This record gives sequence, C-alpha cells and structure tokens, in this order.
Amino acid sequence: MLNLNPTVSESRAICRHIVDKFKNQGNKDLMGEGVLERALIEQWLETESHKFDPPSSELVFFLAVAPSLPEPELPPTSAIEESKKKLEKVLEVYDHRLADNQFLTGSKFTLADLFHLPNTEQLMRIDETRNLFERHGNVSRWWKDVSKRESWEKVIQIAKQPPPMA
Repeated sequence: MLNLNPTVSESRAICRHIVDKFKNQGNKDLMGEGVLERALIEQWLETESHKFDPPSSELVFFLAVAPSLPEPELPPTSAIEESKKKLEKVLEVYDHRLADNQFLTGSKFTLADLFHLPNTEQLMRIDETRNLFERHGNVSRWWKDVSKRESWEKVIQIAKQPPPMA
C-alpha cells in the first residue's frame, strides 16, 4: 500500500524541505535563486556531507561526547589524528574558496554555510580542534561572521536551556 503521508527523517532533507516550504519567509537566499546558484549551493552541501561531516563528526564524538559518557570509551589516538588530517585537508580547500568569497557559495549566507554550524560550534570549543580552524585565516574570518549571526546566537542560547520536563 502506498504511504500518502511520507516521513522525512534525515536532517539535511528536513532542512531542504523547511527552506522550500517557507521560502517566502525569513532568509530567502538559503537555497539560492536560479538554477546555477542552486547548483552551486548543492555542490557545497554535498561537500559538507561527504568531506566535512565525516571527520568533524568523528572529532565531536571522540573529543566532546565520548569523554562525558557514563563509561567513557576513549578512541585510539591514531583515530583522532586521522580525523584531524582529513578535516585539515577540507579546511585547506575551504580557505582557498573563502579567499575570494564571504561565504562558501559567494556573497550570500546559504544552507551550505548553515549545515557547517553545529559541528564547527562544537569543535571551536575544543582547544586541539579550534586551532585547525584558526590556522586558516579565511576559514577563521568566515566562522566569526557566521557564528555571530543573530539567528545562530539564538540557537546557542536555546541549546543551553535545560530540556523541558515531560
């Protein structure tokens, strides 16, 4: 039987759906205008998903989540170093791209920038990963710009609140 009420469960797909559904509200540039701009945004969304997210998520887990678990499972140093090397390569590409652009896709803040915020926020709180970003002047400038956006600052304030009691 055909499910007439599909469920979207993947975070990137949910974001795309929300941006499309509410495209006439809020930041209208998130998915771009025109085919070429949208294609460029999609290209950077794929880069985030396949190149940035894997090593950054591993580092967030290894360095921020795992140590706070009830029975911490410390990863081998080699796994951490390998993730750092992978992230460093990605940040080199980003630094080059951001040399001539305010944001990853050009002069506008888009979903491509937004998708990087959660992991980057966590990694900027950890000394040994913050320096990976700070070594790249253009990436560091980009992070200062995007992390000071009023909407992101609101997200950070909400995240600091205790969860509601059921």
